[in-house]
Amino acid sequence: MHIACRLENLNSVIALTAAGVNPNTISNDGDTALHLAVHKGSLEIAVVLLGRFANPNITDSNGNLPLHLACASGHRLISQILCENGSRVNSHNHEQLTPLHLAAKAGDLELVRSLLYYGADSSLPNGLGITADVTAYALGHNAIGKLITSITPVS
Repeated sequence: MHIACRLENLNSVIALTAAGVNPNTISNDGDTALHLAVHKGSLEIAVVLLGRFANPNITDSNGNLPLHLACASGHRLISQILCENGSRVNSHNHEQLTPLHLAAKAGDLELVRSLLYYGADSSLPNGLGITADVTAYALGHNAIGKLITSITPVS
């Protein structure tokens, strides 16, 4: 399954999942097939895997959910599909970054908007105490910073 995902071979993924191969098996590198599909940006394979019960909440060796990878790479549609399939939108990876931090860092306004729609908590800090809006402003992504700030609860 992992090789088929690395090679972006949709037909093989379909055949393997139909034959009952577990899509949640973790490779020696710490990845599930879904991590690999997301890393490759393969929406079609991600949809097949999720349809065959791939768990979007398994972390890789760096604590990344597939959603972290999708957000860091700007894969909007994959991110949306992951959120629709129950991915934990407020999960921190080992660097203490949430998907919202990664989308803000990537400068993708529509992805940030989507994460907020799916319940991303804009008040969550990273390991240094920095929230996603501050990250966006620091990188010159002012529209993203303004969007996040506009919905961040005042404490």
